[in-house]
Amino acid sequence: MRKYNSKIQIDQLKREITNKPVRYVINTHFHGDHTQGNRAYRASGRPVDFISSTTTKELMSDLGVTRAKASLDAAREEIEALHKEAVKAPTAKEKAFCADQIRQLEAYAAELKDYSPELPTITFDNSYLLPDSAFDLHLEFHGRAHSAGDIFVLCPQRSSIATGDACMGWVPNLGNAYPKEWPRTLDAVGQIGFDHVLGGHGALESGHGVMRNVRNYIEELTGRAERAKESGLNVAEMQKQITADSLKSLASNGYGASLTCAMTAGLAHGGPGPFAGVGELEYRGHR
Repeated sequence: MRKYNSKIQIDQLKREITNKPVRYVINTHFHGDHTQGNRAYRASGRPVDFISSTTTKELMSDLGVTRAKASLDAAREEIEALHKEAVKAPTAKEKAFCADQIRQLEAYAAELKDYSPELPTITFDNSYLLPDSAFDLHLEFHGRAHSAGDIFVLCPQRSSIATGDACMGWVPNLGNAYPKEWPRTLDAVGQIGFDHVLGGHGALESGHGVMRNVRNYIEELTGRAERAKESGLNVAEMQKQITADSLKSLASNGYGASLTCAMTAGLAHGGPGPFAGVGELEYRGHR
């Protein structure tokens, strides 16, 4: 995953989206690429509240420093590898690419030095409402999925929902997930009326198709792995048996092809999306 310095991204958002002050930052889950930017918003000196589920705040408090250190160590290794790659690069274009990647990683590493998480100031268990004269934001927990504390942010007036990493146009990350519960959570969210889906990474999606695709993929993959384990297969044997070509969910609705396109585009630019490090949804209140 490409790594970014949060302040640089916030400055980019001000230039390209709006320069209105941010009043609320919503952390959909505890992973660093969705919470690291909290500190940069706090450092702005403006009034700002950070909102998450109660569980997400607990996970940030318990795991934030350890995960940040691991990410910092990985970034330093990447920087060292890129320096070696730059020496061997045959063209000026490739050398320039390495130099740009090193610059970004060094800015990211500087931000993580002596890192401590900026914890949410507002938490809730099931739902929270941010009302506004222009539109409302409904923050809701529907069950465990990508993490133990995923929340979804619905804007009824815009018929739009932000899903964090519980639903996105990128390969689902199962590292801290609850794959048996994840499909049920998406089933519950799918009952909500919306026309647009903003995932934690990837492009804005229309309709419920991407949510169905993610749901079906996770359910099929989990079921296949569970049955393989019950039959006594080890991990290496499972990897040979459960291939991308064997998963019906990837062939359905062009899901596998869309993931391939997204991954190819993301890797060509160094990562899954341009705003992965800022940490989340901003709410620039109209009050």
